[in-house]
Amino acid sequence: MNQPDTTGQGPLDVVCHDWATFASGTTTTTPGELSLVDCPSKGCLGFAFTLPAGFNGNKTYQQVGAPLCQCFAESAWSDNTLLPRESSGRLADPLCGTPRPLMSSDFCTVP
Repeated sequence: MNQPDTTGQGPLDVVCHDWATFASGTTTTTPGELSLVDCPSKGCLGFAFTLPAGFNGNKTYQQVGAPLCQCFAESAWSDNTLLPRESSGRLADPLCGTPRPLMSSDFCTVP
């Protein structure tokens, strides 16, 4: 995902830029330039949730996330190679480019 696409841009940069644009909304009324979060005149639908009383939001990824991490075994994923999305024999989205082949370094060793 960090390799430049066919336009020379990093896919993660493109995704983050587009997401930020969609998430922040737009002020234009030009058709095709409206974002996914443009709200109607009475506001947007939202949601809320309550965290448990003992919730501690000061824990680090190493404390909480890392112990839950799972390994992707090459033997289990070797048949799941990414394929380019094509239309009429051409790349359907030239920004995505052709995916690189899987490499052993993409996986970890499962005990």
